Amino acid sequence: INERYESNETGFNKRGETGSFPAYLQAWSRQFTSKPDFKDYVLSINIAEGLSRGTYSFSPESKQVRLFFFHILEGFVWSAESGTVTFNSIPDFEAIKGKLSGTFNFVGTAELGDGSQLVLRADNGSFNLEQ
Repeated sequence: INERYESNETGFNKRGETGSFPAYLQAWSRQFTSKPDFKDYVLSINIAEGLSRGTYSFSPESKQVRLFFFHILEGFVWSAESGTVTFNSIPDFEAIKGKLSGTFNFVGTAELGDGSQLVLRADNGSFNLEQ
């Protein structure tokens, strides 16, 4: 994917502890277009409960932030293995209301059924969501 991502649907969800990640706020956005160029992508950032504004590093073992990018049509999922996210504002975790804004960059790998990998790089990403 070598193009600009612009979401047309967003939301926040509160999620419980998973065993490998603490309770978190899931902020997601979706870019969906049907014509002329059909697209269905979802970007999801998981933010550990209690996290404050600042800059955090992505890694598969992070207990603070994780990012996933889904190519729904192809069934690919990239998880951020490196990169950073800077939160300028974070919504209230209890009420799941407020503003989430910041910037990010990441590199992620999707593992295919045949064992091969697809690498995705996102640079100069920004987000501004409110619920």
